[in-house]
Amino acid sequence: MRLAGLGSGSAGNGILIAAGSSQPDSLPRADSTTTVLVDCGFTLKEAELRIARHGLDPAQLEAILVTHEHSDHVGGVERLARKYGLPIYLTRGTWLATRWSKPDALNFQFIEGYAAQQIGLLTVFPYAIPHDAREPAQYVFRYQDKQIGLLTDVGHYAPHLAQVLQALDGLLLECNHELALLDESSYPARLKQRIGGRFGHLSNCTAAAILRDIAHSGLQCVIAAHLSQENNRPALARAALEPVLAPLGLTDRLHIACQEQGFDWIKIQ
Repeated sequence: MRLAGLGSGSAGNGILIAAGSSQPDSLPRADSTTTVLVDCGFTLKEAELRIARHGLDPAQLEAILVTHEHSDHVGGVERLARKYGLPIYLTRGTWLATRWSKPDALNFQFIEGYAAQQIGLLTVFPYAIPHDAREPAQYVFRYQDKQIGLLTDVGHYAPHLAQVLQALDGLLLECNHELALLDESSYPARLKQRIGGRFGHLSNCTAAAILRDIAHSGLQCVIAAHLSQENNRPALARAALEPVLAPLGLTDRLHIACQEQGFDWIKIQ
């Protein structure tokens, strides 16, 4: 399995997940790989450029999965799906809450009751998250005996999260803000309350608490994601997570996703 990021943050999100055979340079091969895109918060042109940067043509994608209806996650989904004939997997709540310009031209695959989905070689396990959206979902992807879990846009450490994210080989984990920076920021009080509230976004501290409960010696990568450009710094996210990974000897497996570049392909083996 492999994963890569188109970009991560409030200006646009997108994550590539691939399973199957790979070339020596670890890029996916269209003939023997299932590759999906989770969210697309970019314009069509920007999404195409960012996907190409990772060695892919959007026509090689098997599907787009949507986490929720906020524009930084769904803003570019419709145009990309329409142009390339891609099915869109999402909950009915997300479908209802999103403004589609031409819904009849789209192939929606509804996730009912967070039931598992089979998309090519990937088994996908959707799960509920606490966020201020209609019916948000995040995903764990399995291929053979490997698993990659995604956890972003989460307001608090809900009891079920540690169970869902057990025994992962790769984890993408939201580190949205540092509490002190959020408190001191220029954001209006109402926005600060939303971001730091129970249905907002994870702080570095809460992300570290989640990681502490699920980290194990077999974890091959942890990617800190959805960092606020105003209310966080890569060094602060790293400082929060490294002490959790250090006792396991995993500090070299920590990566930071950024808004402009996302992150390059990371292979899970």
